[in-house]
Amino acid sequence: MPLHVRNGGSWKQVRTLSVRNGGAWKTVRQAWIRSNGTWRLFFQNAFNLTISSNQTSGYNLNNALVAAGWNGSTPVQVTVTINSGVQVRAPNTSTGAFVVGSLPAGSSVTIINRGFILGRGGDGGSHSSTGKPGGPAIVTSYNISIDNTLGYIAGGGGGGGGGGVNDSGTDTYAYGGGGAGGGSGPGNAGNGGWTCPGSGGSSVSVSRSGSGNTRMAAGKTGTSAGSGSAACGVFVTSGTPFTVSATSGAGGSGGGAGGHGVVSFSGSGGTGKAHAGGGGGGWGAAGGTGRYHVGSPGASPVNRSGGAGGRAITTNGKAISWIGGYQPNRTFGAIV
Repeated sequence: MPLHVRNGGSWKQVRTLSVRNGGAWKTVRQAWIRSNGTWRLFFQNAFNLTISSNQTSGYNLNNALVAAGWNGSTPVQVTVTINSGVQVRAPNTSTGAFVVGSLPAGSSVTIINRGFILGRGGDGGSHSSTGKPGGPAIVTSYNISIDNTLGYIAGGGGGGGGGGVNDSGTDTYAYGGGGAGGGSGPGNAGNGGWTCPGSGGSSVSVSRSGSGNTRMAAGKTGTSAGSGSAACGVFVTSGTPFTVSATSGAGGSGGGAGGHGVVSFSGSGGTGKAHAGGGGGGWGAAGGTGRYHVGSPGASPVNRSGGAGGRAITTNGKAISWIGGYQPNRTFGAIV
């Protein structure tokens, strides 16, 4: 419950109330008044919390308030400031990076974000599996106000779809799609057996004519904030000479989706195998589709979809009031 005083001709809210006790000034957390035989709370000290270092396991506001002295049952006014450059990251895709639980009626929550609130990126698909979805950045069960003017709020990117089959033979190996970007906590690449060349966001192309095989690595984890990883692939040809080509999907950047894998056969006769994983999605964006082609040149490729992008905010039906920073270059992912 806010307390106001008349100062300079206008009413101003009291943020801190102190009393003289034992020769020292001490902060009052709560102040009560006896009215009509009932004690009533007339002042609740406002909490001002600051996040000044990276939080790699996420941040739970309710737990932080209790640690700061809140009793867990009375209405609370709290402002949380995330300092410039500081990252608050989700530990997995099932948990938000910044979590606000249920609070008593009459409470107020303001988040001033000057850093990064980042959902976890989805893992790339292994072998012939689909990519995994990215996780949410903020999950709230109470109405909140957000000033994101100088910060970033981003759901994790979806993992790229897998582009291969797990053969027991010597020519074909497992192939995984690229993991999604989630700040410096991106999703993992799918399973594979070799080192992927190039940077996290680059696609890779390989062609082969005639019998024999050419193969490259599974997807690589993204290397830069906001960028999903690229995928590499396993490519095999055999039999009558013709050309098999495959290009892995590039990793998405910012709010961009991951690129789709592309496979193609040209010529006639014989059989071949080509595999191309989808790239991981950028912040809040879907991963690309992985594709593989096994058989004759006329056979149709098989698709494995990428994972969905994570939400910027999971609202649980609560109101989000924007003070600033609700714009495409600051907020990535759905708000639902």
